[in-house]
Amino acid sequence: MALRLRLNTLISLLVAIMVVLALALALWLFNVQLQDTLEEGQASRVTNLAQSVAARDDVQRALAGPADFSADNSLQREIDGLRQRLGVDFIVVMNPRALRLTHPQPTLIGQAFRGDDEGRALAGETYASRADGSLGSSIRGFAPVLDDEGAVIGAVSVGVTLASLGELLRAHQRGVVFGVLALMLVTALGAHLLARYIKRVLLGLEPYEITRLVEERQAMLASVREGVLA
Repeated sequence: MALRLRLNTLISLLVAIMVVLALALALWLFNVQLQDTLEEGQASRVTNLAQSVAARDDVQRALAGPADFSADNSLQREIDGLRQRLGVDFIVVMNPRALRLTHPQPTLIGQAFRGDDEGRALAGETYASRADGSLGSSIRGFAPVLDDEGAVIGAVSVGVTLASLGELLRAHQRGVVFGVLALMLVTALGAHLLARYIKRVLLGLEPYEITRLVEERQAMLASVREGVLA
């Protein structure tokens, strides 16, 4: 025996399937757009921060004089406190040989900068990049540090890891998911009310009941015609 779905159930299922598919596509497109927007925004932000740090007097003095690669040098303390206040994952000050004077992991001070994307900054260019470093994949901004005569004496890199960016993306997604769930509930309620209205118009009959009545009516009319002919 074929499964007979009630009209209310049938309409609700059809509407639910259409809404879920449409919302799933919209959510996917939103996530792609949001990720691109966040990455572009963070790239612009860390580049601006790198320029600001490169213009600091203490950074310029540290690079102009003898390099202090101790894990607890004064520049490291100042820059690490600044990093925490700005909410970025790292601020690295490096000398012209790309050796770090600051790093969120003090044991890495004195070692070469990782990522192979610092060369343009040491040549005097300001830009954003995406590369793998000691903290993982990150979006990083670069700015050169210049002395009073305009010569490059080092560079600054400010960055946020993709892991941190993922947390920010998930925070935005939670609000969207709650909105989608609320919309689905409203849609389900609307489908239920629509089904009740249609059923009331059909005098409370289910589709298969209407089909049976039509078949009975056709059979009755056929028998009446046969009786009249007889």
